[in-house]
Amino acid sequence: IIDHHLRASKLGEDARDAARLLDQNVEHPDEDVRAVARARTLTALTRLDGERKRSVLQFLYESGLVTKDHLVVDLWAADLSKANLSAANLHTAGLSETNLRGADLNAADLRDADLSDTDLSEANLSAANLHKANVSGTVLSEADLNAADLRDADLSDTDVRNADLSTANLHTAHLS
Repeated sequence: IIDHHLRASKLGEDARDAARLLDQNVEHPDEDVRAVARARTLTALTRLDGERKRSVLQFLYESGLVTKDHLVVDLWAADLSKANLSAANLHTAGLSETNLRGADLNAADLRDADLSDTDLSEANLSAANLHKANVSGTVLSEADLNAADLRDADLSDTDVRNADLSTANLHTAHLS
């Protein structure tokens, strides 16, 4: 994938442009490379256990392919359920609309990450750093957010039914 200059490919207005371009039979090499990388990544994730999902996500993050301001491989609808991401550094990661149901994100660094519209139900986010994270529209039902740092996080339209928010820092969090 890196051989095909994936990291240097130019991102369109919408990371999902590749599918539309392919449907319209428009040739655009950058979009084609990203579409193949996305397809291979999503296929691999469905076959992996929690530890291996961590390896894939950490590789993508450290390669600069899934940061919210430079989203090269869009993880929309990716199966990261039950991923072991404990203490992972995912600062500014672009994980919008992913499935992180039951994932272990204990003490993970998710500062300024985009987790909007993500399924984090039953996830362990205890002591996670979500300072300034976008968690809007996310499902956090039955999630463990004990001692999580949610300062300045956007929690608008978030489902927190039966979530453990004991000792979570919600100072200046957006709770509309």
